[in-house]
Amino acid sequence: MVGKKDSIEFGYFYIMPKYAELGFAYWLMDEKEKQEQASKKALEMMLKLKEYEGDPRYHSNLGFIYAMLDNKENAVREAKIALALSPPSKDIFKATLYEGLLAEIYTFIGENDKALDMIEKLLSGPSSFSWEDIKYHHVFHKVFKNHPRFISIVKKDEDNVITDQIKNMAQEKPKTSVDNAIKTKTDMKSFISINSFEHFIQF
Repeated sequence: MVGKKDSIEFGYFYIMPKYAELGFAYWLMDEKEKQEQASKKALEMMLKLKEYEGDPRYHSNLGFIYAMLDNKENAVREAKIALALSPPSKDIFKATLYEGLLAEIYTFIGENDKALDMIEKLLSGPSSFSWEDIKYHHVFHKVFKNHPRFISIVKKDEDNVITDQIKNMAQEKPKTSVDNAIKTKTDMKSFISINSFEHFIQF
């Protein structure tokens, strides 16, 4: 059986061959030929795991591998199968993890508007993602870090989160002045940005 611990990882929402991780690393380094070689090996391994068909983890990461191979149709199809198998009505936060992976896949295959639509959706309602997760995400940061719409989407959620935190602080300390609130917002924003960056480096 292919499912050896040294060749495939099984997690809460993924079934991921090590070769897929290697292919992704090559994608980050813009090593297209090596990315394709590793992804082909990952695909061979995944297609042997027939017993996991019907598991959203299998279909979502099969879609990821197809995206790494630029097989757009299969990539989107498999990611959507995963979403159908794990809908929000079952577990909304788990469902958003698969929505996030679909956003990644759209990014890989160059469907940027669809990817940004998904990202905006993830940050506009109950979700497993925060603005920090999106802003410093390996895929989204690489592709969209200078994209005006991406910057706007992230900043909107960042500002909303900080504003809510300030309101909560004001309720606890009603005598806090406006000037102190503004200073608090600036300090908090700097603190969150620094700690998010450190988290990104350690990930």
